[in-house]
Amino acid sequence: MYIRMKKILLTFLLLFSPLLAQEEKPADPLEKYPEYFAEELKKVDDTGDSRFFDEFIQMMIYLTGIVAFMVLFMWILKKMMSVKIEQSNRSSAIKIVESRTLSQKTTLYVVSFQDKTYTIAESLNGVTRLGESQSREESDQTSFDEYMTP
Repeated sequence: MYIRMKKILLTFLLLFSPLLAQEEKPADPLEKYPEYFAEELKKVDDTGDSRFFDEFIQMMIYLTGIVAFMVLFMWILKKMMSVKIEQSNRSSAIKIVESRTLSQKTTLYVVSFQDKTYTIAESLNGVTRLGESQSREESDQTSFDEYMTP
């Protein structure tokens, strides 16, 4: 009986000890923060309101500017890469006529070399030749379908 009573008392203490061990809440909720943070929370402007809303709007403006800069930078980079490909096509015997991204890691190319047009695919597995045909009179507006018909 004595052992059973010890078990019950021990179980009771283990179950309810977290409730008994709660700390006292400070009278001022700002006491738990560092002093510089508590002072910043207490700051108010002339109207008596916190500066949170003004700082939030300012942060959103900066964030919008950063995102706009990144989009502009990516657009300029894409234009520069397409110009680089066009310039390399003019001075090289191998010309990339058209390229199409099929998935994130797979790209299809139509390449012209020595009066022949090759269709090749690039992926993680390597480069694969898909087809070959005789080149027609080249123009800048030649479509992919025209190159694929023999």
